Amino acid sequence: MKNLSNILIKIGAVKPGLRLLLGLLLLIGGVNNAMALGTCDFVPNPVVLMVNDEVIANESVPVGGVLATKNYNLNLKITESCAGEYKRSIPINTAQYSIINSRTSNSGVQGVGLRVYVNDQMVTSDGSNVIIQGDGKTPYYINTVRVEFINTGEIVPGNVTQGIFAPVQIEDSTGIHKYFTIQMGDIFVKRRSCDITGSSAIPVPMGTAKKEDFTGKNSTLTPVNIKIPLQCLADTTVNISFDATSTQGNGIIDLTKGGAEGVGIQLKMNNTPVEFDKKLFVATTTQQGALDIPLTAAYIQTADDIAPGPANAVANFTITYE
Repeated sequence: MKNLSNILIKIGAVKPGLRLLLGLLLLIGGVNNAMALGTCDFVPNPVVLMVNDEVIANESVPVGGVLATKNYNLNLKITESCAGEYKRSIPINTAQYSIINSRTSNSGVQGVGLRVYVNDQMVTSDGSNVIIQGDGKTPYYINTVRVEFINTGEIVPGNVTQGIFAPVQIEDSTGIHKYFTIQMGDIFVKRRSCDITGSSAIPVPMGTAKKEDFTGKNSTLTPVNIKIPLQCLADTTVNISFDATSTQGNGIIDLTKGGAEGVGIQLKMNNTPVEFDKKLFVATTTQQGALDIPLTAAYIQTADDIAPGPANAVANFTITYE
């Protein structure tokens, strides 16, 4: 009789040195019920809001601030009613209006971005998706749209890119419906500004005065109107300042040396002697066009005695606007 050890060696059930690694594979998952959307009764005709306007950018606004705003009060019905849940989204057309950040899109004008609100909710780069529970009887309205023009840097005037900015989409069980679209039309962005047409060196012919034309110290001759050829955009606040040699003050410009003595030229705005080296308010324009600054200059006797000679003077002016 063969012993047990010999039998085990003979059949070789496990080869020497062989190891078995056993493991357990766990497959984990699940199945959820898809959200069942309800149904909406849409109004028959889709509506396009065309934004057409001239925008005057207030450049005193810091980067990130609002340059100008256009508001639209619509009270526009999109659905008669919706029963059950439905999705509303407002996807930005990023193919034409690239995203600067989550809050601002590129308008196509350097230094100017676009920001849009629908029913006071900002349209963002993620499409502003919301899920609404319809009660089967309440209409859905687009009440307000606000378009903001945002300062994104140095502004170069130009036209905003035309095209569809964003559609308001409603998805129910029958699919996605676009019944309202915000579209950028003819929009030109201007800067609040003024320009001097022609030369900025403005000669003012004062004429020739006689010594006997004066009646004593501080007496003046007939003033001469000064015309600065200034063109400004509407809604521009204009200021002016003057720089001149003035030993007398009271708006009196000293004559250049080597000429007449005892005489100066008095500069007035709105019949008031100007203060030199000070910003003086001129006006806020109501329309685009020429702006007349009410300036005059007149000879004035500054001493008890007058010595004849050339009577020339120079004053520099600076126009500022905002």
